[in-house]
Amino acid sequence: MKDIGTNIYTTYNSFEAAQIVAAFEDAGIPAYIKEDLGGQFVRILAGTSHCATRIYVPEASADAALDILIDMGFEEPIDDQPQAPEIDTVIFDIGNVLMGFPWHEYLDSLYDKEMAERIEEAMTADHRWDNLDLGIMSPEEILDLFINSDPEIEDNIRYVFANIGDAMLKCDYAVPWVKAVKEQGFRVLFLSNYSYYLRELKPEVLGFIPYMDGGVFSCEVHLIKPDKAIYQTICDKYSLDPAKCLFIDDNTDNIRVAKEFGLNAVLFEGYEKTRAEVDRILRK
Repeated sequence: MKDIGTNIYTTYNSFEAAQIVAAFEDAGIPAYIKEDLGGQFVRILAGTSHCATRIYVPEASADAALDILIDMGFEEPIDDQPQAPEIDTVIFDIGNVLMGFPWHEYLDSLYDKEMAERIEEAMTADHRWDNLDLGIMSPEEILDLFINSDPEIEDNIRYVFANIGDAMLKCDYAVPWVKAVKEQGFRVLFLSNYSYYLRELKPEVLGFIPYMDGGVFSCEVHLIKPDKAIYQTICDKYSLDPAKCLFIDDNTDNIRVAKEFGLNAVLFEGYEKTRAEVDRILRK
């Protein structure tokens, strides 16, 4: 619908949207919880401007509806109450969000538990893998770093590193999801801890990137999440207002720091669940 009315912002309390609609209807005020209405309707947000259920009433009934809300325990809105900025940009992480990277399953498919843990220790302990994502060491230098941490298993480390593309999986939902967000009018970007090595090893898993408006790879800026500097970098590069961005990532530390930086952020917990949450936020 074309919203030509005024938002009425109220403080969240325990009333459900259905109870509010029932109270309006008892007073003879038509009320609807949907967005396909035509005509002169006012959008009432039962909640805060950041997290609310939209309830629509005829514009002519707005004052009466507000009186009912106040009687129900909502606070009267302040004329100059700030509104939360609307989201205009969605920023996706890549690994384990738009691309599968089942690292542990990959190791377990090759070796017994003890050897898999030993290889993981050699490659990831003391932030050794971070040097690859930072783009400050060549693949050969990184491989030497891994091997020097546990020379006895050099052959295994070399094999895992050379064949790690087997752990990089294309997600069938990635392109449709990116396109769906774009079609709603949002700018779509990526922000990923990603190395030159992996990018060149299996470029086909990044088939969603041509449908995006750009993004930042950690290896290109020599910064990795959750360093706040990388969030600042993408905001500077694309002139973003953090408050108008929605960031999606599977790492809790990355999400925590993103929120501290000022981004709206959603933890990726599987496609179906996260897609539903993202859709809900973008509908506001």
